[in-house]
Amino acid sequence: MRGSGLIAGFALVLLGLVGGHYGFTTLGQAVCITAVDLVFDLARRRPLAVRLVDVWRLAFVYLFASEVLLSLADVRQDFGPDVTATAEGFLVASFGASLAGYALARRLLPLRRRAARQAAPRVATRLSPMALLLLSTAILIYIVTAVSPDQLATVRSMRDSMFGPEFLGVVAAMIVQCALTARAVVLSRRPSAYVYPCVVAALSVVVLYGVGTRFFLGFALSGVLFFVARLMEPVSPRRLVVFGIALLGFVMLQGTMRMVRGIGMAETRVEDVVGSLARPDAVLSSEGLVRVHAWVHQKRLYADDSRLPELAFVLYWWVPRAIWPAKPTMDGYWIAHEVMAEGDVGPGHSVAGGFALPVLLDFGPDAGLAFCLLVGAALWGLERFTAMHRNPADPASVFVALLPFGVFFAMRSPQTSAILLESCVVVYAPIFLLGRVRRVRRRRVLVPKVPERILSHATT
Repeated sequence: MRGSGLIAGFALVLLGLVGGHYGFTTLGQAVCITAVDLVFDLARRRPLAVRLVDVWRLAFVYLFASEVLLSLADVRQDFGPDVTATAEGFLVASFGASLAGYALARRLLPLRRRAARQAAPRVATRLSPMALLLLSTAILIYIVTAVSPDQLATVRSMRDSMFGPEFLGVVAAMIVQCALTARAVVLSRRPSAYVYPCVVAALSVVVLYGVGTRFFLGFALSGVLFFVARLMEPVSPRRLVVFGIALLGFVMLQGTMRMVRGIGMAETRVEDVVGSLARPDAVLSSEGLVRVHAWVHQKRLYADDSRLPELAFVLYWWVPRAIWPAKPTMDGYWIAHEVMAEGDVGPGHSVAGGFALPVLLDFGPDAGLAFCLLVGAALWGLERFTAMHRNPADPASVFVALLPFGVFFAMRSPQTSAILLESCVVVYAPIFLLGRVRRVRRRRVLVPKVPERILSHATT
C-alpha cells in the first residue's frame, strides 16, 4: 500500500477539504474510493495477507456506508447542508490523513522481512497449563456465582452492565482466556487435553452474547479467529473468502444481539431472529457518527482549554470516582448529556463520534487534521509489532490477537477500544512475564557450564 495508499490518502484529504469548504457531500464518495482502493490493494498483494490497515479501511467502509445509507439524509435535514458538509469533510479528510501517515511511516521505517522471520521463535513456547487452568476456573466460579439466567434474559434498553463496574475486568479475563485457549489448542498435539478451557470459553461467549454489548463479543471471537484461522498470516484467496463469510456471520450476529437486548432472551423466538436479519439496520450499523460531529461543528466545541484532553482519558479512566470526584467523563458521555440531550438521556447513555472525535475536540479542525498523520504512523507501529509477533509460537501473539478487532472498533470509539485493550494487557501481562522468567531459567539450566581450566587454557 505504499504508493497507492499515499495517493488515496491525500486524495481523501483534498476531497474532504474541498467538500467542507464548498458545502457538498463527500462521505459517500470517500466510502467508494476506500472500498475500491482496498479491493485493488488486496488483489495485487503478494503474498496475500490481511494487515491492520486493511481492517482500518474495512471499518471505515462498513461504519460510514451505514451512516450514508441509514442516517445521513436525516442529519442533512436537521443541521442543513453547510454544517453537515463540514462534518463530513472533516471525517473524510482525517481518515485520508491517517492513511497518508501510515504510508509515510511505512516508507520511512520499512519492515525487513528477514527481521520478521528471525523474531519468530523456532520452538513453540506453550503456555503453562496451570495458568490457563487457574484463569478458566476463576471465570467459571464467577459465572456460577454472579451470573444467573434471569439476568441474561432481562430486557435492557441500553448497554449498562448489570453486573457492576468490576465486570470490565471480568470481560477482559474472558477475552484473554478465549485467546489463550485457542492458542493452546492450535499448538498442542493433543487438543482434547483442553476440553475444560474450551467449555469455559464457550460459556464466556454465551454470557457476553447475553450481556448484549457487541464489542465485548467481537474482541473474544476475534482472538479465537486469529489463532484458529491464522488471520494475519499469508492466505490463499479461498481462505480470504472464508474470512469474509465469517465476518458476514459476525455482522449478522451483532444484529441479533441488538434485537435480543431490546426484548430479552426469554422472549426471543427463532422466527423473530431470522426475520430481523431481513432489515437493513440489522446488517448495517448506523452509530450516529456524522450527527455527533455535526453537533460539535455547529456548537464549535473543539479546542476547549477548560477540559482535560480527551485523548488523555485512557491514562486516568481507572481512577475511582470516589477518589477523584471531579474526574472528567469521556467525550461521548458529556456530549450526549450536556450538548445533544435529544429526548430521554439515561444515566449510562453515551454517543460515539468515531476515531476523529477526540482529535477534533483536543486540537480543532486544522491541527486535528495534522495530528491524524500521527494516528496513521501509530497504526504502522502496531503493524510492525504484528509482523514481529504474529506467530502463535510467540507468547506475545496473544497481544497481537486482540489488535484486529481493537483497530476495527477504534474507528467507532478509540478510547473505549484502548480501555478494553489496556484491561486485557493487565490480565495477560503477569502470565506473559512469568512465562519469560521460566524460559530464562530453563535456558540457564540447559546451557552447559564450561570448566574453568578450559576457559583459562583458551585465554592463554
